[in-house]
Amino acid sequence: MTGRKVSLLVTWRNKYVGANDSDTHFYSVWDGCKTAADFVKMYKEPNTIFCEDLPDMYTMAKGITVK
Repeated sequence: MTGRKVSLLVTWRNKYVGANDSDTHFYSVWDGCKTAADFVKMYKEPNTIFCEDLPDMYTMAKGITVK
């Protein structure tokens, strides 16, 4: 993503990894996926933001009232 004007990158859902609906599914790469190393490298980049990096969006800031 370096050098590109990317505002949002959404991961995909790999729902049916196994033979039926009850098998495990993933929302991004998984251990053993051929792109896992690249994903970890991207995750460690300082210019990426993941859900855990976001501020608490569900608690009203002090001094703010919504009418």
